[in-house]
Amino acid sequence: GLRFRRRDIDLVNNECGQPCVGVRIQSEGHTLAKCTPDEEDCAFSAWSEWSSCEKPQAQAMRQRGIERHCTKNGKPCTGPTQETKACSAGPTPIPCQLAEWHEWTACSASCGLGHRTRMRRIAVEAAHGGESCNAEVLEARPCQIADCASSDCEISAWTTWSVCDQSHPQRYRSRAIRSPATNGGATCPSELLQTEGCRTHPKDCDLSDW
Repeated sequence: GLRFRRRDIDLVNNECGQPCVGVRIQSEGHTLAKCTPDEEDCAFSAWSEWSSCEKPQAQAMRQRGIERHCTKNGKPCTGPTQETKACSAGPTPIPCQLAEWHEWTACSASCGLGHRTRMRRIAVEAAHGGESCNAEVLEARPCQIADCASSDCEISAWTTWSVCDQSHPQRYRSRAIRSPATNGGATCPSELLQTEGCRTHPKDCDLSDW
C-alpha cells in the first residue's frame, strides 16, 4: 500500500518575505511487517555492463546490487557485488601460414618412369597458441618423358673346357652376363655353367723287366 506524511506552515510570510516553496505532502510504497513472507531469500540485480578499457594494461569492472533483501528466515545474498577482468587477454594467437608452392622439378629420368617434386615452406610459424600447419610441404608425382629403347641381354662366349686328369673326373666350362636385358629386350639364358664327365682311354698294365 501507500503511506503519507505532511508538513504545515509554522510562519506565514509578510509582504516583504518570500513565500514557502516545496511540497507539503509526500507518499511512498510500504508493506506492513505482517504482510511480508517470513522466508523470502535475498536476490541480486543483474550485472551492469563491463566498463570500457582505456589501455590494454588496465582492468574492466562491472557491478550488481541487492534487488531484494532477505526476510527473517530467508537466505542472505552470497557472492561478490563487483568483478574485474584484464582488458587484454594476452597476445593474439597467430596461426601458421604456408607459402605458395614452388615450381615442379624436372623429371628425374630422361626416359622411362621417373618422378617430379615440388616444395613449399612455412611463411609464418604458429605463435601464442595459434593453429599449427598440418598440410603437406612436399609433393611428388610420376612422370615419363619418353620410352627407353630396348636392349637384349649380352652374354660372353663359353670358356674352354677345363683339363681332365685322375683327380678331376669331370670337366666344366662357363660364360658370364655382360649386360642384362632392358625395356623388353631378349632375356639372358639361365644356363651359365656346363659340366660333363671326362673320357678315359683304356690302359693295360705293363710290368718292367727283372
